[in-house]
Amino acid sequence: MSLSFSTIRNGSRGDDVLFAQRVLGVFLNWPDGLTQDGIFGSNTERCVKQFQGLCDLEQDGIVGNNTWRFLAPTLSANYNEWNAEDAIHIIQSAMGISADGIWGPQTTAAVKNFQRSHGLADDGIWGRQCWTVWFYL
Repeated sequence: MSLSFSTIRNGSRGDDVLFAQRVLGVFLNWPDGLTQDGIFGSNTERCVKQFQGLCDLEQDGIVGNNTWRFLAPTLSANYNEWNAEDAIHIIQSAMGISADGIWGPQTTAAVKNFQRSHGLADDGIWGRQCWTVWFYL
């Protein structure tokens, strides 16, 4: 399977759900009941609503385009879709560099190295292709 970033909701199953659960766990500091099982149940829905509230989104519990923009944002030194300190922290941790949540030259260099080592264009922009590769590591 692969990530498609399609709309997921209560009852959905698969890698998109597993990815959302993994990232929600990091963003929400692993709340009680959230599991990484790839099954979108009531606990995942509750966490999605909580996350949506933090992002000033409609709290419908459905992960569609707007929610994906916050769960898997496109990031670089010059382009942040939102206040993305937590997402940058995830990326920095995955790269094995100091995880301060601030995108600086070290993060850009690490992302470019990650991209080259995984056959991606080394543009220094962390987008959906990078999130997908990171997920399957």
